[in-house]
Amino acid sequence: MRFLVLLPVLMLLACGEPNTVDAVAPSPLATVDKDRLYLLVKAGGGVKPICNDYFAAPASPTNSVFTTECVAWAKQLTEHLRLNGVNNLAPRHLQEPVFWQWWAQAITNIAACRDEIQRQDVVRRANQSPGWRLPNMPGFRDCDPYDRAIQGEGQSLEDLGIRRRPGSLEGSI
Repeated sequence: MRFLVLLPVLMLLACGEPNTVDAVAPSPLATVDKDRLYLLVKAGGGVKPICNDYFAAPASPTNSVFTTECVAWAKQLTEHLRLNGVNNLAPRHLQEPVFWQWWAQAITNIAACRDEIQRQDVVRRANQSPGWRLPNMPGFRDCDPYDRAIQGEGQSLEDLGIRRRPGSLEGSI
């Protein structure tokens, strides 16, 4: 008789809520300050723009030639970000469209800021405002968090708390 009472309870437990442990956790990149993440990505060698296309359609014949390069890039940048405190990160997080959308938006914002600085320089030259002969390089540099920290404030990667793997070189973007 006890078995008949326990049977419905066991069935409810077995068929109840789906196991949320198996669900994919959100990317740990979502919790990192965006300026800090930008600094870390640049210090880690930047992104490989071709990898955006590759990760969007890896089976495409035009993209498949980049498999080795993009998988290696994702692994290397993942290691760099983990070394700098981005925990629970996997290369797949760098393959997600949200990462590439964030990166594209960051680059677009920097470009828009720099375009505005250049527009202001043109107006200053036309009006012969004080300093009109010199471009506003500090303003131009301040549009990019990496350039602002490294060139504008004269900080090193160590000053910024960015650790590098032994033997790694700072890449260009």
